[in-house]
Amino acid sequence: MNIVKDFIVCSVAVLFYSLLMNSPRKSILFAAIISGIGYITNDLIFLLIGNEVLGFFGGTLIIAIMGEIFARIMKMPSIIFIFPAVIPLVPGIGLYRTMLLLVQKNYGDAVTMGAQTLFIAGAMSVAIALVNIVARYFIPGSKK
Repeated sequence: MNIVKDFIVCSVAVLFYSLLMNSPRKSILFAAIISGIGYITNDLIFLLIGNEVLGFFGGTLIIAIMGEIFARIMKMPSIIFIFPAVIPLVPGIGLYRTMLLLVQKNYGDAVTMGAQTLFIAGAMSVAIALVNIVARYFIPGSKK
């Protein structure tokens, strides 16, 4: 039941974020659904494998793939779907905890938390870039 709650909360958050960012109206619902699916993918990978970085990579990969698919279907740029959908996965709490540990002069834990956060952000970036490269160079009709 927690998965359903996470899906709904994530989707509603992205829906309102997209409205706030003045996204095109016809893309908002799709970005919200993509976000919910990506967030659940992140949760499931983390629960099944236990690797947080791999969970974020998988969730972002799904978001990027679905963003590219909807971009082709709706004839819009993929960033319109990917950018708002990936917002709930951004590791902001990791950055906050890193800064808190630095302020508390707990440097060893701050380095560990900061490295983990950077690995997560890097994994997310690689997932988006990988899907974008594949879409541009291997899918017919994509701009090169």
